Amino acid sequence: MANLGYWPTDAQTMYHVSRMMKAEEGTKTALFDCSCGKLDALMPLHQHLTSLGVEASVFGIELHAERFKEARKQISENGIIGNVLHADALSDTSISESWAGVSIFNPPYADITKQTPNGDEVSVRLERLFWTQHIARTKKGTGITVAILPTQLFARDISLTRMMGRHFKGAKVYRAAVPDFNQVVIIGYRVDSKVDRDLVDQDLIDILIGLGENTVDVPSITSARDTFQVYSSLDPQTFTSFSLTDEMAEILLEEGAKAVESATQQISKHLERALARTESTPSIMPLRTGHVPAVLASGRLNGRVETEKGIFLFRGRAKKTIVSDERVETNDSGTKAKQVKEFIHKTVTAVNYIDITPGRPFTLTEVI
Repeated sequence: MANLGYWPTDAQTMYHVSRMMKAEEGTKTALFDCSCGKLDALMPLHQHLTSLGVEASVFGIELHAERFKEARKQISENGIIGNVLHADALSDTSISESWAGVSIFNPPYADITKQTPNGDEVSVRLERLFWTQHIARTKKGTGITVAILPTQLFARDISLTRMMGRHFKGAKVYRAAVPDFNQVVIIGYRVDSKVDRDLVDQDLIDILIGLGENTVDVPSITSARDTFQVYSSLDPQTFTSFSLTDEMAEILLEEGAKAVESATQQISKHLERALARTESTPSIMPLRTGHVPAVLASGRLNGRVETEKGIFLFRGRAKKTIVSDERVETNDSGTKAKQVKEFIHKTVTAVNYIDITPGRPFTLTEVI
C-alpha cells in the first residue's frame, strides 16, 4: 500500500466538513482516521472543534514513514492528546471498538489480489477491506463517520455499497469541493443495532449506486447547510500496533528521553516520602522463570534493559492468525461422509528489541 500514491483530502472539502460539525462547549471527544497521512483531515477538524470549546483527542494510523513522523510531530508540537501508529492498518493493529466521536474514512483506492482461506486468489477493493476493518471504531449511535470516496466505487462494489447503507443513519451525500478525483462525501451517524435493529438506509444505497452509474447527482459540499452534532466519546482503551518499526522506535526513544528526568524525580519523591514515614516500600512481585518473556510478548511490559551485552529497548507483541484444517467425518454406520473445514484462531507472541548501546548502529531484532 505504500506504493499507491498520496492523495490527501483537499483542504476545501475538510473546511466545509469541519464547519458542519457543531458541539457544546466542554464536550470531550476522540477523532480517528485509519489512513491519516500527515493529519491532513484530522488537524482542520481538531482546530474547528477546539475553537468551539471541545476537548478533542486525535488518533490515526499511517504506513508511510515520513508522513507518520510528520503526524507525530504535529501532535507533539501542538500539545494534542492522542497517538499515531506507524503500521499497516489492515493487519498490524489492535484497536478497541465503538469509541470515536468522529471518524474520517478516506483510505487508499485500489484493486488488490487477496488469498482466501481455501488458497484461492480473489480481487478485492482496498476500500472494502478498510471499511470492514475500521467502521467499528466509530461509536455506536452517536459517533459520526465522514467517508470520502470515488463515485465509481459504488457501482463496482454493490455489496460494499449495501453494507454502508446498513452502517449509516441520517446520512447526507455531497460532492467534494474539488472535482479532480470525482469524490463524494458521506456524513452520518453510525447505527446502533441494539436500538435500530435491521435498519437499512435504502435511500442512501440508491443515491450511491446512482452516482456510480452516473444517473443521479448530489449538491456540492460548498453549498451544504446541514449540521451534525458532535457528542462526547472516550479515548480507545486499546490503540497499539503489533510490531515496532525503526521509525516508531526512534520517536519512542526521543519522547522517552524527555520523560526520563521527570519519571526519575517522581520515583525519588515517592521513596523520600516512604522513608520519611519509616515505611517499607513495596517491592515488585518476583516472576518465575519464563514469566518475563510471556509478559513482554503480551505487550504489557515494555522498556529499557541494561545487560553486560549492551542496552536494549524492548517491546512485546501478540498477533492473531487463522489456520484452516480440513478433515472427513462419517456417521456411526460409516455410510455418509462429509468434508469439514475448521478455522483455528491462534496467537503468535514475539518480542521486538532495538539495540541502543552507545557507539553501535541501531538494529531492530524480533524473537518469536
